[in-house]
Amino acid sequence: MKIKVFRCRVCGEVYIGEKKPKTCPFCGAHESYFVPAKKWSLLGTEKISDTSRDDLRKALDLELDNTNFYKAASEKSQDIYFTGMFKGLSKIER
Repeated sequence: MKIKVFRCRVCGEVYIGEKKPKTCPFCGAHESYFVPAKKWSLLGTEKISDTSRDDLRKALDLELDNTNFYKAASEKSQDIYFTGMFKGLSKIER
């Protein structure tokens, strides 16, 4: 068994295993975006329209709001199950 290190060219996530995953465990990118870590580089930036930029900003703001919501919910919950669930969701959103 030979362990290898791969990286996602979309988000930079590191994956360690015998072969690359079918999808990125972090961003969901297709396996074709995983390369051996020694050959890794992020994809180049591309020009996007103002509408796409605004949409991406709104999506990012939503994710950040969700992070804060779940974090606050984990701190307020009196139930250990929900505390853990909200804490986990906060990490995922972050």
